Amino acid sequence: MHVPTAKARGRICVLEPRSLPRRLLAELLSGWGYEVDEREGITRLARESSLSWQALIVGAAFDQREVAMLAWILRGRERHRSERCMLIALFEPGRHADGPIGHGIDHWLPEPVPAGQLRALLAGGRAQAPSRSQGSIDAAALARFGLSNAARRAELFSSLRDNLRRDLASLETALAHGDSLLARRALHRLRGGGPQFLGLGALIERCGELEGALSAGDDARSLRGLQRLAEEVESVCSLLDGLDAEHGH
Repeated sequence: MHVPTAKARGRICVLEPRSLPRRLLAELLSGWGYEVDEREGITRLARESSLSWQALIVGAAFDQREVAMLAWILRGRERHRSERCMLIALFEPGRHADGPIGHGIDHWLPEPVPAGQLRALLAGGRAQAPSRSQGSIDAAALARFGLSNAARRAELFSSLRDNLRRDLASLETALAHGDSLLARRALHRLRGGGPQFLGLGALIERCGELEGALSAGDDARSLRGLQRLAEEVESVCSLLDGLDAEHGH
C-alpha cells in the first residue's frame, strides 16, 4: 500500500498481476494524492467483503471476460450503497477496447496509461450508484447458485440463455399475430424468475417500457421497445456465453 504525503484524495485499487506495471501505476496515483491498494488476482479480490474504493483500475493482463465477471460482482455489492466505484479497464496496444462497457465497466484506457486522461477521469470523483433498474447481476445470488462449481454454473447459464431466447421468440410471434394477451405473458416470463433473482435490472426495465407502449397502443414505440429488449436479451446471452466458455465449460 502506498500512502501519499499529501492529503489523500481517496482510495484507489490497482488490480494487476505484473509487479512492474502495478508499482508504476501505484506510484503515479500516489503522486496525485491518492491512497493506493495493490492487488494481483481477480479471484481473491472478488472474495473480499468490501470493495469500496473510489476507483478500481484493472490491468491489461486480464481477459475482458474476467473483467466483465468482476464488474458483475462489484455492481452486485453496490446494490444497496449510495456510491459507485469507478471501474477502469486497461487494454494492450494493438487490441481494440471492445469490452462490454454496458455491463458495469465505466471506461477502457490503453496501456501505457494516458496519465492526463486517467487523472481527468479520477478528478470527477465517485459517481452515484445506479438505480436498481440498471443492469447488474447480484453476486450473492450467483453464489447461492454455486457459481464456483463449473457444472452448476453451466446449468444456470444454459437455462437462463435458453429461457430468455425462447420467451423473446414467443413475444415476437405474439406481437406479429396481434395477440396482446400472449405478448404480456411472454413479457411476464422474460422479466420474472432468473432475471428478477439475478438483478438483471436493464432487462426488466426494457420489459416495462415495452409493456407501457403496448398498453398505450403506440405501435411505433412498441416496435422500438421490442428492438431494445431484443438487443438487451442478446447482450446478456452473449456475455453468458463468453463467461461460460472462459471458465472452462
